[in-house]
Amino acid sequence: MKMLTLPNEENVYYIDKLTALYVYNEIFVDNQYLKYGIGVKEGDVVFDVGANIGLFSRFIVNKAQNLKIFAFEPVPTIFKVLESNLEINQLPYLKELLNVFSKFNQDNHFYFP
Repeated sequence: MKMLTLPNEENVYYIDKLTALYVYNEIFVDNQYLKYGIGVKEGDVVFDVGANIGLFSRFIVNKAQNLKIFAFEPVPTIFKVLESNLEINQLPYLKELLNVFSKFNQDNHFYFP
């Protein structure tokens, strides 16, 4: 697993550097995930489905207090990176981290890095 320092000075583990930086810009710079009236308020429950390496979960925690965040990532390789990222950044708001396909045969889905 490789580590990258993001433009906001946070460290993150990643699989593909270009993808990590692209997603960072999409979430943190362009605010793509908070357009069209989407927002959060204190105490909301957030489902980060297809959480990838956890950048959205890390982003959204600073938008409101007392959020309950559930992160889901089906691809085992990416799930391990997500898990590591959330551990190194000590994110206590995260209520559950789920590898939703961990009980299924890994041949049931496709992932092309």
